[in-house]
Amino acid sequence: MKTARITIFGLLLSSLLSAQAAFATDTDELVKIFIGHCVLNAGRIDKTEAAATALEYEELSEEMALAFAPQDPNVEFKGWIVRDELSSPYALGISRSERDGEEISNCVVSSTNVDTEATLSALHVLIQFDEPRFDREEAGQRYRIWGTDHITANSFITLIDANKLGIPGGTFSFSAPTEQ
Repeated sequence: MKTARITIFGLLLSSLLSAQAAFATDTDELVKIFIGHCVLNAGRIDKTEAAATALEYEELSEEMALAFAPQDPNVEFKGWIVRDELSSPYALGISRSERDGEEISNCVVSSTNVDTEATLSALHVLIQFDEPRFDREEAGQRYRIWGTDHITANSFITLIDANKLGIPGGTFSFSAPTEQ
């Protein structure tokens, strides 16, 4: 799976950064971060990028961006390490891809300083999605996908965690058709 490479790197990246922090991102904070950067900008990663620029988030180095980006080198990708006084550092990434001839905008938030199940429960209260359309474990990672057509048509949330590998936290992403 192409997302596996992004997830493991995102988790390791967040882990390295969080080791420097004396505090943890709590569940409510990550939910706000994910909804604010990704869900509310469904299909408009240009808005996420504008916010990251305005808030002066630290861009990933060329090497880190290459490691964090999707496998396909033709996919447009940008990423940041977000460090602020309210939470421990987390990774934020945006990309555009294609699915069935339609351009898809993807927004990803990754942190190791949260309990993914508690975060998922808090997110579920605000977004109200059904059982996952996809739920599979592979090589110690768990991949889950929920449809969110009530937010925007053909959109979905993905959660990938590696708790079985002893890596805390997870990577939450929101994907939706790109709006022009």
